[in-house]
Amino acid sequence: MSERRNAKRIDVHLTARYHSEAVTLSGRIANLSRHGLFLRSEFLDTLGAQANLAVRLPGEAIPIALAGEVVRVVEKPGCSGMGIRFRAIEPQALRKLANLMLERSVPH
Repeated sequence: MSERRNAKRIDVHLTARYHSEAVTLSGRIANLSRHGLFLRSEFLDTLGAQANLAVRLPGEAIPIALAGEVVRVVEKPGCSGMGIRFRAIEPQALRKLANLMLERSVPH
């Protein structure tokens, strides 16, 4: 199976609160790109679910709000999760995500 992603992914360890019409859960964001993220969680939503996420970024007191759609569901013991593609993102939240990705992609 070929890789369909065209955006660079950055490994992160961020906490997030996920909420859809059917599910509310807490999870950990494992990686992030300009188009979406992968949320690790024992509990999963359905493919196509529309969701809102509250993501706590390092150094930020208030979580940023993101809206997305579940485009991938992975059910594997120890690494289950959901691929979520972003829908509309507020400019301020987008700027904070972009800054985080820049910081994490620069070699130290």
